[in-house]
Amino acid sequence: MASTAIDRLDGLSSSAAIKGPARVATTANISLYGLQTIDGVALAQDDRVLVKNQTDASENGVYVVDTGQWRRSTDFNKTRDVVKGSIVYVTNGTVNATTLWIVSAENPVVVGTDDITFSDGIVLPEAQEMTVVSRAAGFTAGNDDNDSFQRCTAAITIAIDAVATLDANWHMWVSAQGGAVVIDPNAAETIDGSATLTIPDGYTALIVSTGSAFFSDKMSTTIPAAIAAAVAAGISTKADLLNPFTDIASATTTTIAGVASQSVRITGTTTITSLGTATAGTVRLVKFAAALTLTNNANIIIPTGANITTTADDVMFAISEGTTIWRILWYRGALVTSDWTTGTKTTPGMPTPAQIAAAIAALGSAAAPFVSSQQTITAAGALTLAHGLGARPTIFQAELVCTTAENGYSINDIVPLMCVDFGDTSRGCVITADATNIYVRYGSTATTFALPNKTTGTGVALTNSSWRLVIRAKLS
Repeated sequence: MASTAIDRLDGLSSSAAIKGPARVATTANISLYGLQTIDGVALAQDDRVLVKNQTDASENGVYVVDTGQWRRSTDFNKTRDVVKGSIVYVTNGTVNATTLWIVSAENPVVVGTDDITFSDGIVLPEAQEMTVVSRAAGFTAGNDDNDSFQRCTAAITIAIDAVATLDANWHMWVSAQGGAVVIDPNAAETIDGSATLTIPDGYTALIVSTGSAFFSDKMSTTIPAAIAAAVAAGISTKADLLNPFTDIASATTTTIAGVASQSVRITGTTTITSLGTATAGTVRLVKFAAALTLTNNANIIIPTGANITTTADDVMFAISEGTTIWRILWYRGALVTSDWTTGTKTTPGMPTPAQIAAAIAALGSAAAPFVSSQQTITAAGALTLAHGLGARPTIFQAELVCTTAENGYSINDIVPLMCVDFGDTSRGCVITADATNIYVRYGSTATTFALPNKTTGTGVALTNSSWRLVIRAKLS
């Protein structure tokens, strides 16, 4: 087993995609020899350095500093160590502190022979304090719960104060860790277009306010630290964001969705007033090759509310809200301006959690899956549910939610189900849809659904009034 000292020098595993952190990263071609100062940091023997700017790009990689000749770290010195997508985190430096660098060279990479290139460094946001609260009983969330993490250890209902009384960009995380949690906005206010939202046991949801309604991120089972950091940095998990940038010439209307690549470089200096048409939810990572004016207007929504004069190598992340409307989620580069949140920083940074919440709220449910409210079950009855997806959905999930305990099931138990009972086709339900509505027809048997008893496994008929039906649907 490697010693702790060797692990710090050479990383934990040569095959890991995320390499051991480097103290600094180069900003220019250097001599790979002796103690020296890089990016404002005086190096000591055994420091790890990300070398990324060599004239001969085959010399790039992660090195261990020595008083004599430097050597490549053992987690970055063989072909299987270096693959497209490998990540190196840099901890210190005037320019490169707290940045992530991703190998962009195509596989296979023969170390010492092939050029090793890196994508533009991604600046991670500063850590922000979040209040974590454990809850075993229902409560009403208000401004004191803004930017909090609610760990719910029992099946509870969380009411929310009137949306008009909440702070701008109000948001909170809710994690169901002991039973389903119901989010119940004030009075007639809605969440994701419905009266309530049920978070199943084991799931976590981000709840955000738009100032007139509430929306969720549609829940995730877990939030791994690496994914959370990537989301906070504005990185898509799609591999094609790492593809080479596709050039598009600047024009009054520059259609950034007109190419297949999600990474676009805009060349030229023509003032841009529109980014063209796109389907809602389309994303683009955009790099600028030269100085031009990006105009803030109804079609290009910039967080500062002001025009941006770009410089070479500035980068922004944009998402379409449908038709010609694009929202800029973050922008960074050499541009000097006020920080979007505090007005104090001089370099545009990555979004804070509040900015991410605001962006989700602004997008609303335009591209979100449809989740119905809890529907009453009536033998031979029918439902017509407007889904708002804009096209016919092709993926459906039906769930039964227990509202009165019976047959071993507890209140708020959720059971995904097959719609038709093939042992008795007059039980269950059938679901069809068009571009506007989802249609549900219940079976004609008085006890419409049957399930195994939760405790004994014996097949039992369910009491219609003790259960509710929830339909989920999305586009393929």
